[in-house]
Amino acid sequence: MKLIEYKYNDRSRLSEHFCVYEWKCKCGKNHKIVIADTLPPLLEKVMKKICAVRGDISSGYRCPTHERTVTKSKTISNTHQGYACDIKFTDKNGKIIPSKQVALALEDLGHKCGIGYKCGGSSNYTHIDVKPRKWFGDESKSMSKSCCSSYYTYFGIKKTTTNTNTLSKNLTLTTSVYARIGGIGFNKSKVLYKTGTIIKNVSMNVGTANEYTWLKGYVNNQLRYFPYKKSWYK
Repeated sequence: MKLIEYKYNDRSRLSEHFCVYEWKCKCGKNHKIVIADTLPPLLEKVMKKICAVRGDISSGYRCPTHERTVTKSKTISNTHQGYACDIKFTDKNGKIIPSKQVALALEDLGHKCGIGYKCGGSSNYTHIDVKPRKWFGDESKSMSKSCCSSYYTYFGIKKTTTNTNTLSKNLTLTTSVYARIGGIGFNKSKVLYKTGTIIKNVSMNVGTANEYTWLKGYVNNQLRYFPYKKSWYK
């Protein structure tokens, strides 16, 4: 991981959805912007996982003066010195994706650095950082203390089996279902498969999107992703 410095007026693109200027310090002064090179790729992974189409950064890089103003502390937590951002995600329907869903998605992705659920109190912003330490926090209650080692335990949610869990060798559709190409989520390209179609080498629980859990399998040797409802398969 590298911390990279940019000029205050840099508008170059860091990844598909993010540009340098989105990390500009909110102090109003024209000084450098610092961003860890691993942070934008992580945000892209989160967006794909939760089927987001937009990420709005409320706080990216903070200069030392602004950090003291925000935290009201004489000491400086260096997560916002290039390692972090506070961000809110939106889906294709313009709905804000809950911070709880973002925190769980990061845990599912194996993120072992910083996550702050409901950053800023009651908002649906989430603090995400790549500072090399694990910190899972509930910022609606505390801005400094870690709340748990697992958000699944903290929120009282039973974690499903791993993505590689195979339900059965084959499943057969009991109704017509649209499968998705290239991943989970209704925003992906779709193909209609009719009743009686056999899906081979099925793996369950490959993700959650659009209020469905999803499975993946092969139809005519082509990998496809299907929303799961028990009555649709046998």
